[in-house]
Amino acid sequence: MNEALILGSLRQHELTEAAERLNAQLLVEMAERKQVEAALREAEGSYHDLFNSMDEGFCVIEKIATAKRAVSDYRYMETNPAFECHTGIQNVIGKSIRQLIPQEAAGWCRIYDTVLKTGKPERFERILEKTERILELFAFQVKDSIRPRVALLFRDITQRKKEEETQKRIAVLAASNQKLEREIVRRKAVEKVLVKSELHEKQLRVRTRQLAHQVLHSQEQERLRISRELHDQVVQTLIGINVRLVGLKVQAGKLGPNFRQQLSIAQNLVENSVATVHGLSRDLRPELLDILGFIPSLRALLKSFHADSGIRANLTVFSGVEKLGDPILTALYRVLQEALSNVFRHANADKVEIQIEKIADQIRMTIHDNGKGFAKAIGKGVGKSKAGKPNKQTRLGLIGMQERIEMLGGTFGIQCLKGTGTTVTVLIPLSD
Repeated sequence: MNEALILGSLRQHELTEAAERLNAQLLVEMAERKQVEAALREAEGSYHDLFNSMDEGFCVIEKIATAKRAVSDYRYMETNPAFECHTGIQNVIGKSIRQLIPQEAAGWCRIYDTVLKTGKPERFERILEKTERILELFAFQVKDSIRPRVALLFRDITQRKKEEETQKRIAVLAASNQKLEREIVRRKAVEKVLVKSELHEKQLRVRTRQLAHQVLHSQEQERLRISRELHDQVVQTLIGINVRLVGLKVQAGKLGPNFRQQLSIAQNLVENSVATVHGLSRDLRPELLDILGFIPSLRALLKSFHADSGIRANLTVFSGVEKLGDPILTALYRVLQEALSNVFRHANADKVEIQIEKIADQIRMTIHDNGKGFAKAIGKGVGKSKAGKPNKQTRLGLIGMQERIEMLGGTFGIQCLKGTGTTVTVLIPLSD
């Protein structure tokens, strides 16, 4: 019995010790748990402080079941205060993506499905069309959650994108400006060359005009010399021969009628030669142009033209025409002389109107006849040789008129309309 009491006493003592050790262990564990709980509470407080104070938007979304298994949707479980600031959307807790942004939900959900399926985070940029904001996002799976959840860390980069776009435009504009500046420099260089070329061309025109005046002056001087030689030498010689023939005709009464007839023929030939030489002398350089001046020479020319052709000619001239330079007056006279010759030969006209006027810094002469038009007549066969080829004298006359006017820097034109006659127009500049 004593042994039994001793054994019972030992067991009770062991149990007491075991209970004490267990209590001590429990106290330690409780202390440790309290420490852990305190640490958790502290960590949770720090998490919420960080969660609420962070500048970036943050949210946790949870995948939810839908009526159609192929269509996914997510519900917002948590958001920080910055969520609204970055998205522009309010009161999203407990609401699904398809409720908040139904038009664009499918695109967002596909990205989150990929994150859950692969377990890999996704960094991307996307436009939130509802609020027209551009977001930069980092999506990752919440792995210690029982339900399929995705956490999103994001920020609004709309302003940054606008600034980047502005910088791109500025860069494009800068490049365009540089290109434009280079083009301006190039064009200025080309313009400088053109100005220099135009100046050189103008100098050449002036020099050409001067040379043309010299040529015309030399031609007229040569015409004057030849005209005077014809008048002073050839005509006088022919007149002397004619006087001798008259004397011989008087003395030839005894030699028979046949000899007198031959003398009369010779006398007629000499008289015709005198008239021809007088005409050539007048055509080469009319004396009246040097003696009386421009207008009397024109009136004498028109009077002779009327006497030869029977065509009436009316002349209108502006006051002060005599003050023009000799090259211009001579050119006008020569053109009128050739034009009247063409009217007489080809136009079948009965009236000619000549007008010389000053218009601004130009002299204009128009010669209009009421005939069929010698310019057209050439094309229809009138004014052609018997062989049907163009009359060289007519063509050379027209070309001569044109070249004479162009040598003075002017223009020469012929207008021939059916039933209205022909108009010759001459324009000569007074100065460059």
